[in-house]
Amino acid sequence: MGARKDKKHRWNPTYQLVGYVMKEGKEHIRTKEHKIGRVAGKVEHIIVEEKRLAVHDSSEFVKFYLDADGINELIELSLGAQRIVAYLLKKLKFNEDTVYLSNIECSNNIGMDRWTYHKAMRELLDREWLFLSEYNNIYFINLCFVCKGNREDMYNKYLSATK
Repeated sequence: MGARKDKKHRWNPTYQLVGYVMKEGKEHIRTKEHKIGRVAGKVEHIIVEEKRLAVHDSSEFVKFYLDADGINELIELSLGAQRIVAYLLKKLKFNEDTVYLSNIECSNNIGMDRWTYHKAMRELLDREWLFLSEYNNIYFINLCFVCKGNREDMYNKYLSATK
């Protein structure tokens, strides 16, 4: 994505990469361009459409997005970084893209020492699982890898807030 790991963001930088939604009647159609190859120096694009019916599920969930290699990225993280990801996914609120994390909190809740916490957080920032916000100990999660809720609703909320 090219974002500097220490750059502080006003908005979650992964909103640009999620795609957009067009509503048609009662059905939602998500369209997203995917690069499929190069021919004579030109990039070809294909539009992928999927129709979704409304389903109600009251259990908590987290979505991992396979097209962004979220699962592969998770596997390649160090054990400390994986523990922080698991912890933040438990505490992440529905349709929120930010999470509060501190070394004291991780020490109290998952038994992580300060050195391991800082090393794991540096890894999560370097690998763009998390992004720094303007506020101390508040981080944006990478919505291309994982989301707890509906990315479409979160994206629309972001669009209305940035107008």
